[in-house]
Amino acid sequence: MFSKPAIIILLLALLSACYSPVEEIPAAKDRGQGCEYASGFSIEAFPQFRILHVRDPWQGSSGIHLEYVLASDISKVPDSLRHLPLVQTPVSRVVCMSTTHVAMIGTLEKTGTIVGISGSDYISNRKLRKRIEAGEVYDVGAEQSLNYERIVSLQPDVIISYGITAEVGGMVKRLKELGIPVILNGDYLENEPLGKCEWLKFIAAFFEMDLEADSIFDEIAEQYEGYRELAADVLTRPGVMMGLPW
Repeated sequence: MFSKPAIIILLLALLSACYSPVEEIPAAKDRGQGCEYASGFSIEAFPQFRILHVRDPWQGSSGIHLEYVLASDISKVPDSLRHLPLVQTPVSRVVCMSTTHVAMIGTLEKTGTIVGISGSDYISNRKLRKRIEAGEVYDVGAEQSLNYERIVSLQPDVIISYGITAEVGGMVKRLKELGIPVILNGDYLENEPLGKCEWLKFIAAFFEMDLEADSIFDEIAEQYEGYRELAADVLTRPGVMMGLPW
């Protein structure tokens, strides 16, 4: 027969053997980083990684919350987050599904990272046009005519896309199956011009250029607010604006 103390010690040993510590996510350094005007995204920064939060990224969506994990060292990402799309940063090969994404990447002077584009005929960036004409950047098609084989051959680190409807989920699922992370950018849904512009910070996160993006955006916002203040007392305003979008 075991003595009472021996039984207690044995039970404690068995409990210790069965116990598996739960991996804890460290406290975020900053929640909702840098979203003064934009409502569609936020950045949660941790010591070894960041989580990008995107909300309602297509027209008519409600209650949709997407999360993406960015890290320079993927091994530092907790196991509890590995079910989310993972992107190793800084990225060096990008496919853009919108010309607005090209403009923001160009503003960060990272046009050279673009290897694929949807709608190359609409590109006005001179550096990118030269690379398209030289066969260094390829058109990957759009929507139902997306060239998946070409995308795979380009070996992108990430595809920055957008959704008009929930049907974009089919494209995202197929590319995920091919091992290519797709990030949905909802900048076009912002109601404020500065809200859309602030998505520059979202793009910058993939290049680890947060400080540069903050500086660029702050200068743009200061100019815009100055113009808004200048026009605040104008009584005669145009009823219709006409022109071509570029």
